[in-house]
Amino acid sequence: MEKEEVSLTDPGGLTAHLAHLGIVLPSNSTWRNDNYFRLVELHRRGGINLPTKYKHITSSGEQDEAQPTCVKQPKLESEINSDTALPITWTREDLIFTSQLLTLSEKNLVAHALIGKNQEQLRRVYTLAFDILRFKPILQEALEDIEFFKTYPQFGLYPWKVWVIVFDLYRRDFLLRDTMESSLEVLFNKENLSEIEFALWINKVQLAAAISRLRIKNRAHILEDMLPPHLQITHKISNGPVIGGWINTFKIEKSAFFKCLETELKDDSDQDPNDNFIKDHIVPRYIHCYNKNRENILNPDLVTKKHFIIQDKSLCLGAVMFLKVMEKLELCGSVAQTHIITPPSTAFFASMIANNPNIDQLLIFSTGQKKTEYEKYFHDIGAFNVSIFSEEFASISPENRVLHNVIAVMACPPSSNTSITNPVDVAISRGGDFTVMYALTEHYKNEKINENILNVQRNTLLKAMSMPQIQAVLYETQSRSLTENNEMVSDAVNEINQWAADKHYEENQGQHIENVNPQEAPETDESSEPQISEEIIVQVPLCDLYEVSCLPDICPDEGECLQLGSEGIYLALLKRKEVTRLDPTYMINMAEARGLFGRQGDSTNVKLTKKKAARAFSFSLKETKLRPKVEIDKLAAPTFESKHKDIKVDQKLLICERHYNHFNTEPSSPPLARVWWKTLLLHIKKYLHCKNKFPKLQLNRPIKVTKQVPVKLTFPTRITTIDFCTAMEYIE
Repeated sequence: MEKEEVSLTDPGGLTAHLAHLGIVLPSNSTWRNDNYFRLVELHRRGGINLPTKYKHITSSGEQDEAQPTCVKQPKLESEINSDTALPITWTREDLIFTSQLLTLSEKNLVAHALIGKNQEQLRRVYTLAFDILRFKPILQEALEDIEFFKTYPQFGLYPWKVWVIVFDLYRRDFLLRDTMESSLEVLFNKENLSEIEFALWINKVQLAAAISRLRIKNRAHILEDMLPPHLQITHKISNGPVIGGWINTFKIEKSAFFKCLETELKDDSDQDPNDNFIKDHIVPRYIHCYNKNRENILNPDLVTKKHFIIQDKSLCLGAVMFLKVMEKLELCGSVAQTHIITPPSTAFFASMIANNPNIDQLLIFSTGQKKTEYEKYFHDIGAFNVSIFSEEFASISPENRVLHNVIAVMACPPSSNTSITNPVDVAISRGGDFTVMYALTEHYKNEKINENILNVQRNTLLKAMSMPQIQAVLYETQSRSLTENNEMVSDAVNEINQWAADKHYEENQGQHIENVNPQEAPETDESSEPQISEEIIVQVPLCDLYEVSCLPDICPDEGECLQLGSEGIYLALLKRKEVTRLDPTYMINMAEARGLFGRQGDSTNVKLTKKKAARAFSFSLKETKLRPKVEIDKLAAPTFESKHKDIKVDQKLLICERHYNHFNTEPSSPPLARVWWKTLLLHIKKYLHCKNKFPKLQLNRPIKVTKQVPVKLTFPTRITTIDFCTAMEYIE
């Protein structure tokens, strides 16, 4: 195994701190042998096939339907300008429903109010509710400026209804609405909205002046400019004509879907029906639909029969990135998802896995009391390749075998949801979860993150990296906080790597203590001053270490067209520095290590020990065995070459003693070149007074070699005589 030096800062500090995780390192020989025998036993029983190589999927299967959106994208853009006020799309009935939703949201009863409402009305109401939550601090300040609740204290019992009417009045530019129907007027009176509207209409001048003063005070052109940057997202949540979703291939073929979609989106104009939708260029099977009447998209049979699942594109990017990571690392097996962000996004993940021959199934954890609800949803979708568990992912015990075949994890723990670009879609996808909207709007000036969220994120990452069979973890959040993103990832990787280094350091220390004689151990002096702690360098196998790797490019032709920050999500890839693949190569290596092919694989430590011991070996005939022990595998038929390779001599080297003694008896005579130079200097000094001519100097080399004192010619040369006369003539 290749190793890397790791600096250990606190020896023994993390061992007890992370003991509850039951961390097992991939280099652990016991785990490697148990895993090998488990795979062999499962194959013998017929439970699974032997691991196979990664099967690369041709691009014709998925990417053929991905087209550049720049060709028709201008036709799909909403015509709403962010510098102007949004048009009013809600009705009086929507105002009633919104006031009820905001009141029920404080009691977590929103999901019951969604029954019997169509998708179009739900999106109008949730968009209005989110607008009210965004502008609530501004509306509250304007009402306090005119002392509205002091004048009408009875309305302080239900402030949500007051804010709904104030926002509606502001969007109408303080103009009268059309007359209501009798049925709606009864509901308006029942909810006390008529009384609130009348009181606000009386004070409309003061209210409009208060809002104008706030705009002037904050130098805002429109009310939207007074909001924080992450709440100025009207172009994302507006009631525009573009709706995005993915094709549910569990229930309908793609060819049949497009035929039905053309029929549903066809209108009376002469426009080509194909111009009403476009395929996304990054997410496979994702469609952007365009129609002036949103009801033609949200309420057709394709949506009600769950053939077309409405879902924001940003929540599908994690699944696409995860499959790209699996392809890049060539991993095969089962995968796990720690939490469900939204049921439609997890269903999209399952549909992508269903067409991938390298992934067996998807395991979903941390569903809690919603396990039955999620099981029914996936059954209605047609996703039968998932297994749902109510247990928290971070609380799974090491003895639980449910994760033994999992090789990669999609870690998406709860986050602060402060970077979601389409909270309306996310809230509806979660069954009317208002916590997403509250997370974005309440206390948006306070950047402090809930400690419970940080603990869940940290425990989820550490648990995923604690299991030796897991090779990669894709971490996903919907947060703009560095504490939840970069800092969380780097701290978790550093902590798990420090634990691995600490574990190897303890093992090395244990071996050192066993080899040391207790009588030779130095005595400790309690009165001596404490020693300064030095940095400890530990050799750790690469398969035991994690790193934060770069994300693969999922754009067509690797065009780097995706900006995750603008999509409102954060993705990080945590993978082992040396990936272990359960393929035939792994099985063969394990078999070789166990000696099934004639010899056992020696570890690096053993090889280094043998080399050091060989240097200090005494070449004595008495200590050398005449017949070295030969270990030949009984299961494999030996060949001529294998007999030579399988010779094992423990801590010894076979070297010819006659050859060894021959080199030891060689004299240590000076090099011949040095002798010649000394002779030359003496010759020049002797004839230095002869200015005209130097006599020739004969440089003799020894030719006769005695038997007692052999001489080794270390400086052979063809020149044996130097003629100084020729050199002097040339100089003159």
